[in-house]
Amino acid sequence: MQLLHDFNSLAHFLEERLQQPLPGQKAQLRLVPPYRSITLPESGYRKSSVCLLIKAVNNIPFVVMIERTDDGKVHSGQIAFPGGKMENDETIEQTALRELEEETGLHAREIKVAGLLTPLYIPPSNFMVYPVVGLLLHEQTFIPNTAEVKTILQIPLQSFFNPEIININSKHKTLRGIVTSPAFHVGGVVIWGASAMILSEFLALFEKN
Repeated sequence: MQLLHDFNSLAHFLEERLQQPLPGQKAQLRLVPPYRSITLPESGYRKSSVCLLIKAVNNIPFVVMIERTDDGKVHSGQIAFPGGKMENDETIEQTALRELEEETGLHAREIKVAGLLTPLYIPPSNFMVYPVVGLLLHEQTFIPNTAEVKTILQIPLQSFFNPEIININSKHKTLRGIVTSPAFHVGGVVIWGASAMILSEFLALFEKN
C-alpha cells in the first residue's frame, strides 16, 4: 500500500477519509477486552482527549505513542497515546494538542489536525476519550515529561498491517491482577485496552468498503 510509504500521500488520504463516515464501534470492538462493557453511559463520565500522531521519518509514516511511567495508577506502565483530561474551556482538539505538547515536548503549533475518530468509554477510569488524529508537519526533538512518560515510541505504520502481530489471548498485569485481552505485539511492545481499540478503528480507515 503506497500510503504506508509516503507521508504526504497518507496525510492527504487521512484529511479526506476522516470527513467521511467512520468505522466506529464495530472496528473498536475487534480489540475489546472480553470483560469490558460496551454500553456507553449517557452521563456521569469525565471527558479526555488523546492524539494519535503520525510523523514522517525519511517520508515513511510512523505512529507516535508513549510508555507511561509506573506510577501505581490505573494505566500505569501501559503503552498509550499522549492525552489527558479536558479542561472546561477547551475543545477536543485543544486538549489533545496541549497534552501532546506537555507529555512529548512537541510544539502544538506544528501539528495539523486531520480529523477525529469515534469516542471511546474507558470504564476503569470513567473517562470518555475523544481521539484526535494529528500530523506532525516538521521534524522536532522529543522532550518527554519524565513525571508521566517513561519512553516515547515511534512505530512504523506499515507494521500494524501484519495480521500476525495480533494476539487475541495476550496476558497483562493490572492493579486488579492478570487479565487476558486482545493486543498488538509490535516493535517490542504490547498495545492493549483502549489504545488498541483506538488503533483498531484507525487501521479500519484503510479498508475498502
